[in-house]
Amino acid sequence: MTISKGGLEHIRQRAKLFLRSNFYLTIALMIIAIVIFGFSFTVDQRFLHPTVPRPISLYVHAAVFSGWLILFVVQSLLVRMRRPRAHRYIGWLGAGYAVLLVYSGIETALEMARFNTDILGHEFERFILIISLWDMVVFATTISLALYWRRKPAIHRRLMMIALCEFTPAAFGRMPPEQMTLLFYPCMDTLILLAMVRDLFVEGRIHRVYLWALPLLVTGQLTVMYVVMTHPPLWGTAANVLL
Repeated sequence: MTISKGGLEHIRQRAKLFLRSNFYLTIALMIIAIVIFGFSFTVDQRFLHPTVPRPISLYVHAAVFSGWLILFVVQSLLVRMRRPRAHRYIGWLGAGYAVLLVYSGIETALEMARFNTDILGHEFERFILIISLWDMVVFATTISLALYWRRKPAIHRRLMMIALCEFTPAAFGRMPPEQMTLLFYPCMDTLILLAMVRDLFVEGRIHRVYLWALPLLVTGQLTVMYVVMTHPPLWGTAANVLL
């Protein structure tokens, strides 16, 4: 069975229409699935039934983090339903919530690094700390820029998607096989590449947000992984000060 040229063009146009209207909601749901799947491998032993009780900040952060995922899906649905006024109103609430999330993320990262170092004796935690701090810096930066360009939807929605992607490295790093602990950033970047492919297919070009953001992200990720792998004394000193 063959499909005519006209039939292929019809399928192509339908795919474009779907991706134009539903891509960001779909990617949000995909990221939620990734987070749930990734954390499912460690949630019992590290969160629900740990051999050593975890700091309360970890549970607070989990609640705040879950709320952000729900908020993002709600906002995506409002855009899909063409409810811009409700989207903008909730967006201002989301801006305040983002501040809470950044504070919670940094506090939890420091608290867990102290816990893993002092209680569990994992000295390398002071170097892994840079991963969480970098992710929070990227999240805060992209959210701030998205708020600044809130009246430019094409820029705003792409920055918001990048901010959401920043929550996936922790989930990817918990997935089997063990090698995923070193591939969490490439996996996250693949989600951004999907968005770039979507732009190329639907819009005919890749939006400049991705052309600027992805190289900067990869540069930062390589720097972070260099610190994690080589344990430079300068970061060890800085981490001791932070802890």
